Amino acid sequence: MKRITKEELPQILNAETIEKLIEMALEFPKTTFDWAEVSELLEERNQLMFILDKVEERKKAIEKAKEDAKSEEQKLKEKQDWENFVKNADPKGFYGNMGEPVGVYDYKGKYGVWPWGIDDSIAPLDLSKKLTQSQITKIANLYLQYRKGVQWKEVYSALKKLNYDFSIIFNRAYEINNKIFPMEDDIEEFREKYGVYPPNKNGS
Repeated sequence: MKRITKEELPQILNAETIEKLIEMALEFPKTTFDWAEVSELLEERNQLMFILDKVEERKKAIEKAKEDAKSEEQKLKEKQDWENFVKNADPKGFYGNMGEPVGVYDYKGKYGVWPWGIDDSIAPLDLSKKLTQSQITKIANLYLQYRKGVQWKEVYSALKKLNYDFSIIFNRAYEINNKIFPMEDDIEEFREKYGVYPPNKNGS
């Protein structure tokens, strides 16, 4: 796969560069940090949304091609499987256990929707170091509701690779929850795991 680095990214995006960026954004799992660095620069130049729109168009084209290639029997079976899932599943209970999808992308690939707490704006592999206020609020809510779930762990892992300042997320979570979070007996475990103390806690 052809890649482009942050240093190689031209100011004017031609068709060849756009194609490389689309392929980098679609790569899963990501094997380098090139996309994270390039997407940050694209956001600074107000070009990121243009690329993400192109990525979405490509995803839809790929899905349409896959759908068109399916037999009527396959389509009927998938429809029945989906109806059974909607009827019986509890999306809030998604933790990547045996028999369930192993990650948020696997979940979306299998069921066509993100697990609860995730949407396109905070998809882990599309995050950049510069989050909008809306993204910060969504991720803070994700932490408050699913801090032991796969959803939070994958977003946390993606931001950690970007060296994101998690105190921003945790302070927003504190504002939302309006109380100290997590509970007192979790504070040291929290600091060890995330490298910072919870809001308004300093370990004393």
